[in-house]
Amino acid sequence: MSKQIKVFGLVLGVFLMVYFLVYIFKKPAQQNIENYKRADVYNNVSVPANGSSLSDIEKSDLNEQALKAAKNYLSESSFSRDGLINRLKFNKFKDEQINRVVQKLEVEKPEIWDEQALRAAENYLNKSGFSKHGLIDRLKLEKFTNKQANNAVQTLDKHKNVDWDEQAFKAAENYLCYFCLSREGLLNRLQFNKFTKDQANRAVSRLESAGKVDWNEQVLKQAESYVAGNNFSKQKIINQLRNKKFTKEQAENAVNIVLSKRKN
Repeated sequence: MSKQIKVFGLVLGVFLMVYFLVYIFKKPAQQNIENYKRADVYNNVSVPANGSSLSDIEKSDLNEQALKAAKNYLSESSFSRDGLINRLKFNKFKDEQINRVVQKLEVEKPEIWDEQALRAAENYLNKSGFSKHGLIDRLKLEKFTNKQANNAVQTLDKHKNVDWDEQAFKAAENYLCYFCLSREGLLNRLQFNKFTKDQANRAVSRLESAGKVDWNEQVLKQAESYVAGNNFSKQKIINQLRNKKFTKEQAENAVNIVLSKRKN
């Protein structure tokens, strides 16, 4: 009888030990699942059906986070398809997650990238002066396709009545805020940024008639910048100003004034 009790006690002890070990290893996994379920309640994250692994749950959560991030980016700014992909990559989302997100966005709204291109174009015109072709180039620089960029500018041209003369005038004002330019130099810069010759001429003439530019002041500022910190001869300064398309008279007068100030 005593021997039977000992055997029974031994079997019971082994059973309890096995039960305890199973309980210890099973509890963290159950707790993790419960945590994901709670997160679903508060964060609207879809939890896979019963039987899914923790890895499946984690992937689902990360896909939702990638989609949420993408929609936030698109609500705050405008992105091309490649631009959005690069932004998500920068924020450490994986290629698989990014591809899923972009495909989902395109299914939900097939015209999404055309809308983004139009929005970007409007933002650029509000901030600075762009020519029609300069705006197309800027959109392409932001990774919009040639078709998306052209469609956006054509839409603005057709439905928003963009005044490209006004854009040229705005651009000219901006250039004079940052650079000392001669009349010819300003015309060249406007045409370099793809305004037409007529648009550039009208913009500069409008600046002059509105009293918003003084070419003598422009050449004087440029001359002062050459004299300050440089050991240029008088003739070299004049040559530099002539290279900037100031007239010979403007260059010589400016140099005489600057050198006279330095002597005094």
